[in-house]
Amino acid sequence: MRSPLGGDYAYRRGIAKTLMNDQRFKSLLREMREAACTNPSSALSLMRRKAVSPIEALKILRELFGMNLADAKMALSTNPAWFDVAEAADKLHQEIIDAVEKGEE
Repeated sequence: MRSPLGGDYAYRRGIAKTLMNDQRFKSLLREMREAACTNPSSALSLMRRKAVSPIEALKILRELFGMNLADAKMALSTNPAWFDVAEAADKLHQEIIDAVEKGEE
């Protein structure tokens, strides 16, 4: 099977990356369960100390606590351990909005 983006190698590489990410996710999820995180706030603090990415953190919150995506994003953006990440994302979003508005003028 060929990848639409560039051949068999790209396709195989994509599959390997997906499997690796899946294994990391399962490992992180297991660690969170073993740490007996009882609420999203404690789980987010632990994930930040473990250098978990925001995307992985959202996936884990959704899996552990049955949260929808909007609630998981809100929990992450309002957690003190993640303030710098939320602030950087807000700044990027505003820069994108400004660039689009400038292009429309």
